[in-house]
Amino acid sequence: MWVALLFSAFIIVITIVLLRSTALQQKLEIPFQLSFASLIIKLLAAAFLWGLYTYYYTDRSAADMYKYFDDALAIKKGATELNIPITDFFNPFQKRTPQQQLALQNTQHWDLAKVQLINDNRTMSRIHLLLLPLSKGHFWVHQLFFCLLAFWGSILLYLFFKANHIQSKRLLFVLLMLFPSTLLWTSGALKEAFLFFALGGFLCSTQALFSAFSFNKVVLSLFFLFLLANIKLYVGLVVLPASLLLFSLSKLKVKNYGAITFIGAMVIGAVLLDYKEDPLLQQFQTKLFDFKQTAISANAGSYFEIPSYSSLVELLVYSPMALYNVFIRPIFPAHINLFSLISALEHLLLIALFVLALIHRKAFSQQSKQIAYFCFLLILPISFLIGSTVPVLGAIVRYKVILLPFYFYMLLTFVDLKRIPILKKIP
Repeated sequence: MWVALLFSAFIIVITIVLLRSTALQQKLEIPFQLSFASLIIKLLAAAFLWGLYTYYYTDRSAADMYKYFDDALAIKKGATELNIPITDFFNPFQKRTPQQQLALQNTQHWDLAKVQLINDNRTMSRIHLLLLPLSKGHFWVHQLFFCLLAFWGSILLYLFFKANHIQSKRLLFVLLMLFPSTLLWTSGALKEAFLFFALGGFLCSTQALFSAFSFNKVVLSLFFLFLLANIKLYVGLVVLPASLLLFSLSKLKVKNYGAITFIGAMVIGAVLLDYKEDPLLQQFQTKLFDFKQTAISANAGSYFEIPSYSSLVELLVYSPMALYNVFIRPIFPAHINLFSLISALEHLLLIALFVLALIHRKAFSQQSKQIAYFCFLLILPISFLIGSTVPVLGAIVRYKVILLPFYFYMLLTFVDLKRIPILKKIP
């Protein structure tokens, strides 16, 4: 117990000390009171999320927040009983021995039947395994760790956007930190928390690398890319080529580098779609089928029907509906409850931001415009993937939180905040 308490106190103190440091304060250009208040609210959201998954979603075996933690406990118990080194479960290239298979038999989400090097379920279980010696099996330590990881991920995303002439630093900071769905789903031991940290770290470090080259920055960028690939490979496959194109063209001082990045990435994507039509289509079909089976077996209340695809053309024809599923459908929930109402209000706000971008347009800097192209390039394929393979409204609301920082930056680039009375006083 004392080890868990000391470790928790240590990571909280380190977070506050770093947040209070002069160097970070100068980079953020945000009052310490605001960043500290965001941290407190983040910790309260983590406590709320823990209560939600503990007392509201009472089926622990199906609770995303617990399932990887429970798998880690099962692996540790099996490895201890069979006298197997825990390190054996961190090597994706090692062929499993009968004893290792036996140690894994009580796991529910390790995916023994699937042979693949990169598996985000295993990544989450491995992180929990690493934390167990420090947490001594107390889940709240894991919850705190992931919460702080996401907090720093949001800080890194903010620093990335801030380097590109954002219009209102405080407004973007508040949206990144405190927008309800982002705040909730990145405040606990879920993949989204780790994803925010990996994505924010990769974009921030890679941008710094292209600004001033150094070996340490290369290592840091590769480290975050490794984390990103191991938690959400499809996000990494979109972000890597887009960011390398963007930063390279910007470094070379190519005019309209964001627009060229957008067009170039779309052309590359079209070529890959044509070249790998069958494997890609099969992956979409498998993902959709697996999600349907899970949703039906769990009797998901927000389930809706997504048609199966027999060809890539059918998949592309469905793309407008996929975008509708992500951005519009949550406004009209099939079942009314507190969470669906909050989600509906959130999406109305997102639509309102889009309308404001059309009504209160502003003169924007060339750099902001180019980064907005980059944001749109990330939003489009990821939202298409989510909207065409996830037939559960609640899951869509959660999965799309990774898109929101880019959505906020893109819209704030084009909205003249000074023409909106409630926002014009925000510096």
